Amino acid sequence: KQVMQWLRDPSKIDDEKLRADVEECLARDEQCGPEQDVARQELGRKYELLLEERLRTLGVEFLSEDDLRRQGKYKTPDVLLSVPIGVDDKVVCWIDSKAKFGDLNAMKDDYKSSIASYTGRYGPGLVVYWFGFLEDAAS
Repeated sequence: KQVMQWLRDPSKIDDEKLRADVEECLARDEQCGPEQDVARQELGRKYELLLEERLRTLGVEFLSEDDLRRQGKYKTPDVLLSVPIGVDDKVVCWIDSKAKFGDLNAMKDDYKSSIASYTGRYGPGLVVYWFGFLEDAAS
């Protein structure tokens, strides 16, 4: 727990050398550092807005994640459709946008962290992996 707090805020590390080392590691981390987290969040938001824009263009009514949060909902997909739609002979009640590639690990993690609860709360849905996905992983 202490290590995670230090990683979030290295200024709380008393030892100067350790603090400098942690700050350097965070600055050089090209995959999981704070700058990459911010960039991932911004990219994710950009694609959520793109999804909303496309649905509006198609005349599909929905509640956004922000709308749902204002209603006090905790676990929310990016879009909850006002009226379910059919996609490839399947009913879709909600859509979640993922600005990443969907490999097997990503899909498993997404299912555990959010998709299972969306399905339980809102019914069947659709996940958009904007950068593609492995067909085998989807099944």
